[in-house]
Amino acid sequence: MKATRVSRALALTAATALALTGLATVAIAPADAAAKSTLIIGDGLGWSSLNTANPDENSAVNADVAYLTSQGFWYYDSAPKLTRNTYFGTYDIVKGTKDFEVKYVVKAGQTWSDGTPIDAVDLLLSHVISSSGYSVKAGLGDPSSEAGSAFYSGGYGGSYDHSIVGNPTLSADHMSVTLHYSKFQPDWEVQGPGASPVHTLEAMADGKTALQSAAANKAYKAKFLADFTNAYKGDKAAQTRLAAIGKIWTNDYNFDSAAYDSAAKPLIAVSNGAYLLKSYNNSTQTVTLTQNPKYTSGHPLSKVNPVKTIVFKYVQDGTASVQALQNGDINLYQGAPGAAGYSTLQSLASNKSIGLLGGTSGTYEHIDLRTGNGPGTTDDYNGPFASSHGQKGKDLRLAFLLAFPRYATMTNQLKPFNSKATLLNSNFTLPGSVYYKSVTAKNGITTAQSVTIGGKKYSYNFNVTSDAQQTANEAIALKLVQKYYPTASATNTPVKINLLRSGRQMRVENNAVIVQHEANAGFEVSNATTANWSNRLSENQFDAEEFAWVLNSVTQDGSNANYLSDGANNHTGWYDTALDNILHKLENKATPAQIGTLMGQAENLITQNAWTLPIYQWPQVTAFSKGLVGVKATPISPTYAWNYWEWHF
Repeated sequence: MKATRVSRALALTAATALALTGLATVAIAPADAAAKSTLIIGDGLGWSSLNTANPDENSAVNADVAYLTSQGFWYYDSAPKLTRNTYFGTYDIVKGTKDFEVKYVVKAGQTWSDGTPIDAVDLLLSHVISSSGYSVKAGLGDPSSEAGSAFYSGGYGGSYDHSIVGNPTLSADHMSVTLHYSKFQPDWEVQGPGASPVHTLEAMADGKTALQSAAANKAYKAKFLADFTNAYKGDKAAQTRLAAIGKIWTNDYNFDSAAYDSAAKPLIAVSNGAYLLKSYNNSTQTVTLTQNPKYTSGHPLSKVNPVKTIVFKYVQDGTASVQALQNGDINLYQGAPGAAGYSTLQSLASNKSIGLLGGTSGTYEHIDLRTGNGPGTTDDYNGPFASSHGQKGKDLRLAFLLAFPRYATMTNQLKPFNSKATLLNSNFTLPGSVYYKSVTAKNGITTAQSVTIGGKKYSYNFNVTSDAQQTANEAIALKLVQKYYPTASATNTPVKINLLRSGRQMRVENNAVIVQHEANAGFEVSNATTANWSNRLSENQFDAEEFAWVLNSVTQDGSNANYLSDGANNHTGWYDTALDNILHKLENKATPAQIGTLMGQAENLITQNAWTLPIYQWPQVTAFSKGLVGVKATPISPTYAWNYWEWHF
């Protein structure tokens, strides 16, 4: 399933900071190239779903597979520059700045992998999973309510949802749709529809598991269009049918604990991408993709020794992944393998055993604190950081962020490879952006702040640049904790914090440092890997969460999904109406100066609420074995996979 607006988008023009020193492109001569057609990719985190529009499955790893198995109207190149995919279709503005309209035309002659023609009816599901108005009127439920919609989608709550008027207009030949907005959309190019094989959803709603005949598929597509239209008109049978499809869409493309073989359930794998899902082995954490013989929706694959099969192997231990590359067990690796892994990669590159690309990633590490209930949870969050605790919750959040070792973790993970590496000081934009300087001047992270404890004012700054400054911040943090726990100390840690993190080597190393520094402020932080962490971000048992946001587009309102009270990526119960008002202004046409001001104001409120802090921008490290040609990298997800058509041996 092709997601349209699900992964984290950030407002930036170019990410140029933190370019690694010592890592450069290394030319590798092909070895036994003609004998190879299978590419084995190593990654540190496990795959779980084809449906990244499901908020619980919105991860970079899932997005990599989704990109290789689906195609839409655009992609980002290595610049990163938004590039139109004219193999799939075209799109453009057809009406001015008011009553704004954009038309999307699907190129004729394309088919899904089962031979069913692709047309604009396949674009309509994007509206179903992105328009709250449609969901309510079609009897699917209110996405903003506790019960939610039959389609559990991250598309709801964005600028599309807030501005779309009515339903898309389908052309008479069913090859185009026109979207109607109430106002100009500054990010109109990236918020349009994606394609979904809607006929397979209808077939599965009938209990089918096998591929259907051409006539049956044609009828199923017509059935979807009828259900889409009639459910909106209030037809109960169509509403019931569409709700059943919603459950299938939400659940059946997820593989958290189950194996999959396309031979048994081929409808799940129907797609228009260059590759098709063949199998998933949960016990070995292996995903296998095979070439789609009917693929015409994107750039054609290399004519010389193309990659016909792609195997993803997921190993959380970064050191083990690097060793697998060294041994020839995998051909391509991108990630954050920890300090030891980085060192090994540099050594391998220096003797030309591997190719190694350095550069800047649009991925950045951050720490989030829970203040309320995650979406879809049935229990109430009452942990130490809860907003229901009033000033106590806010004080404890501030104390935790003051003691959080941003400087130490950045130093450990980045300094060995870039002596000029610094902390990231914005969650809204990255260094190199035209907005970064303006935002960081206003967001409260880099400027002096103060807090009054027991009638005495204490000054602090989150932009820690030395161990001494970190120690000073921890002393203030301990005083805040002692307001409520007078005997708290580095050896008496009364505030228990359950931290959610993955088993990625970098985070294992970070967690040990976090435990040490937070203890100095009276916090006892857990130190354990959480399985399937990315689909557990909304669970109220976790007080704090360390993970990375990964850009999948460049937009001015990309942070809204994280910080709006009803934002699709707001997993931790954050709520501030004043912040909502500012964020909604980013959905309107604005000058760069206005955008920078609004971002700075919004992030300042977030800082004052003590919800989250950025930590560092990841270095982008892409390593590949001898004989693999065409590997490039972009800061935008899907990073190394964006130009798969150039890969060959």
